Amino acid sequence: MKRLLVIRFSSLGDVVLVTGVIRLFKENNSNIIIDILTFDEYKDVFKNHPSISEVISIDRKLLYFKFFKKIVNVTQNYDYIVDLQKNIKTLPLSVIRFSNYYSCNKFSFKRRLFVHFKMCKSKLNTHITERYIEAFSKIGEVFYNNIEDLRPVIYMDKKDNVKKRIILHPFASKKTKEWPYAYDLLRLLKNEGYDVVIVGKGNFQAFKGAINFANKTELQELIYEINKAVIIISTDSGPMHLAIALNKIVIAIFGSTTKELGFYPPFKSTYVIENKELSCRPCHVHGRNNCPQKHFKCMKEIYPENVMELIATITS
Repeated sequence: MKRLLVIRFSSLGDVVLVTGVIRLFKENNSNIIIDILTFDEYKDVFKNHPSISEVISIDRKLLYFKFFKKIVNVTQNYDYIVDLQKNIKTLPLSVIRFSNYYSCNKFSFKRRLFVHFKMCKSKLNTHITERYIEAFSKIGEVFYNNIEDLRPVIYMDKKDNVKKRIILHPFASKKTKEWPYAYDLLRLLKNEGYDVVIVGKGNFQAFKGAINFANKTELQELIYEINKAVIIISTDSGPMHLAIALNKIVIAIFGSTTKELGFYPPFKSTYVIENKELSCRPCHVHGRNNCPQKHFKCMKEIYPENVMELIATITS
């Protein structure tokens, strides 16, 4: 049997989005053994994944020479390599493993043209999972009906639903992707009798009646908590993609990032709230730490009442 190594080191959301693509490829190519290479902290994403033979992890803190040496050693015994990272960490592989090396088109240049000049919008109409699967299709045939077939998946022993439990994740990797009204929403949710759990990495003061797990959960614990909830309210972030992979109802709040950047969720039971009236969106491919227009309307004009109205519609 042929052996395939998939490379995706980071970040959490990008890693999660590989899971459904691998599942689909394996369903279409059962004769290929698939392994994954990722950072140590993300290996639990692939726990119990039936399409993956081995999860190989690496310490992101290794010096570059040692880091790349390990990658070279790991990749030498594979018939195919699919590089979904495709940056400075893996760039030399395209030369060293040229004959069996495949990568995805990230549309990096077009995305930056769109951010800065609002060009190429019509060419940025594919989700990142569709770009991932194009790389796999160079190795074997892939058939799917729609984007839902590429939905990420986290395999759990069982799906837990604690009645009226909501996960709230207001943080993000960049400040312009963070939502500033978490406390106001908490009050409204508590008034409606919801059991609210705060997760993520960021500063969050204690709120009476809410469970605050901010900065207190490792990845496996975060997955466990999300799996218990009925609804997840999140920014454009890794936990949002985890919730989608766990097949939860997801309310995604998008600020400085937009659909054209490739990570906007197109999957069932996922609802996006955003301010579509702003011509300054997106202001950066990955978001910024400061609003370049100084008004931050992309997030400040998404109010807690907007979220509550959507919850009422979903649950009615």
